[in-house]
Amino acid sequence: GMALTDSQISILTQIANNPKITRKEIEEENGSITADGVKYNIARLQELGLLRREGGRKNGQWEVTLDLG
Repeated sequence: GMALTDSQISILTQIANNPKITRKEIEEENGSITADGVKYNIARLQELGLLRREGGRKNGQWEVTLDLG
């Protein structure tokens, strides 16, 4: 299966709870992930097909494309 890192699971959870969350907010709420880390992990989650961006930067939102049970 896919082994997600703690950071990735944490980001997915944050996004699932608030699909309109921004990268900056993810970083601020998280505390342990840098801006670069957030950027990297989001790109990675999109690569894995677990995360999709709907709409534009301003009024878009994230969609978690995985049932976390």
